[in-house]
Amino acid sequence: MDKLSLAKASLKGEVRFAAVSDSGETVTSVKRGVAFLSELAETPNALSGWAAADAVVGKAAALLMIRLGIKEVYAGTLSAHAKRAFEEHGAAVSYGTLVENIINRRGTGLCPMESAVMDVSDPDAAFAAIKEKSEKLKAAK
Repeated sequence: MDKLSLAKASLKGEVRFAAVSDSGETVTSVKRGVAFLSELAETPNALSGWAAADAVVGKAAALLMIRLGIKEVYAGTLSAHAKRAFEEHGAAVSYGTLVENIINRRGTGLCPMESAVMDVSDPDAAFAAIKEKSEKLKAAK
């Protein structure tokens, strides 16, 4: 089984993200949103050449995966903005469902992380914007 197939197969139960290396090393997370990817992205290219599968991928998650060096992605649900980001950065992407935007958890508008990077195409700038938005959201609670 190839690494993308292994990553996809890992998306079961509460696992929402999985990445697999050429050697078969696997990293998984049950966290929602971009929290886990943000932690990993502290180290650029930490998953260089890996394949990843994620339940929901918006542009913020896509740019974090690109910063991590992930080259092949499967998304259960993928935003059109994320698809363009992967294509612009030469990462292969496949998906179950393509949507225009990722909606926030309350269903009342755009995901705050997708909104934070809407006009950003550089993965490093996206990482900074995501960290800033996350801090503002935590402070508002």
